[in-house]
Amino acid sequence: MRNLRNEGSTRLVSHSASEGGRCDPAVERPARSLSYEAFVYSYPLVTMEVTRRQQINIEADERPGFGPPNEFHHLRAFPSAEFRAVVRPNFDTLYSSAWLDLTAGPVIVHAPNTADRYYTLPMLDMWTDVFANPGKRTTGTGAADFSLPAPAIHCENLGPRLTGGPSLASSTSSAATRPVSA
Repeated sequence: MRNLRNEGSTRLVSHSASEGGRCDPAVERPARSLSYEAFVYSYPLVTMEVTRRQQINIEADERPGFGPPNEFHHLRAFPSAEFRAVVRPNFDTLYSSAWLDLTAGPVIVHAPNTADRYYTLPMLDMWTDVFANPGKRTTGTGAADFSLPAPAIHCENLGPRLTGGPSLASSTSSAATRPVSA
């Protein structure tokens, strides 16, 4: 077999008949660890980007919850059992969703007064980490504006995703959510 070498002639992988074609353990372990860490770090970015493209590359109101960035898109009815846009949706929640494009500068997100109704508006980065969660528990139910600044470095399409909405667990009518999902 042959040795694979980089420009500095440092051995990267060695195969020999006596080793049964296996990689050098001194090289294999760090390479596996590095590739595993790269996968774990990058996978959320890939899945969020695929999701983002699927959700924003559609005209507003063509499909509930989908549409252009920087505007909310609403589900006007409770999700059915076949609903898959959210992994495990609550079936008593009318969802609203928005992808934000921060490449042109900061975006202000306005939350209306919900008249003491429960709502949550989790803000996720592209690694799917919730970096803010405005809502009844954290910021109250009065009207509020939240500024999302542009990133310090230019990263195209690494804007946050907002998803959430009012819970109707204590109501039998979606009319109670009109101020939030209008």
